[in-house]
Amino acid sequence: MGHWGYSGILKTYLVECCDTTVLLFFNFSLNWGLSQYLPLDKAHSLILEVGAMGYSQWQVEKDSGSDVNKRFNSKDQIHAAGEQIGLLYTPWNAFIQFHGLQEFGAEARFEGQ
Repeated sequence: MGHWGYSGILKTYLVECCDTTVLLFFNFSLNWGLSQYLPLDKAHSLILEVGAMGYSQWQVEKDSGSDVNKRFNSKDQIHAAGEQIGLLYTPWNAFIQFHGLQEFGAEARFEGQ
């Protein structure tokens, strides 16, 4: 049987706009993933990774500044979940990975794939 791996990253970031007096947002983000690694040969030189991944982002404070449209100023959020698959060839230290995510629960922003 293969091995399991997981990851989680919490981060915050601040985005400012250069040409206006608008502080665009201060966001909190959670990225996560869970994978299983399955050897495809006895030497473990070819390893398949399959797993789930996703993220969530929340705007902590409303936009601020003199150029902010107060009528449409609400905090945004977005969430996404999906799958990932990868292949590792250890003799070359080569790795290729594909993933697909579906966004959902968008508020005050666009939602996509």
